[in-house]
Amino acid sequence: MAVNEYEKARKRVRARKEFYQHLTSYVVMGIFFFLLNAVTSFGAWWFYWPLLGWGIGVLFHYFDV
Repeated sequence: MAVNEYEKARKRVRARKEFYQHLTSYVVMGIFFFLLNAVTSFGAWWFYWPLLGWGIGVLFHYFDV
């Protein structure tokens, strides 16, 4: 019985770790998209569109974990 509880806890920890990795890549790429947009497209802001779509995915991942 203790092995089953250990396995559940291990899966929860792995799921949280994967979520934080997903969130970290979202933040890093968000900064990259913002900088790319600021350097290449003066006055036309588009960086938030990919972040919006990706953010929805991060939100679903959060609720799943």
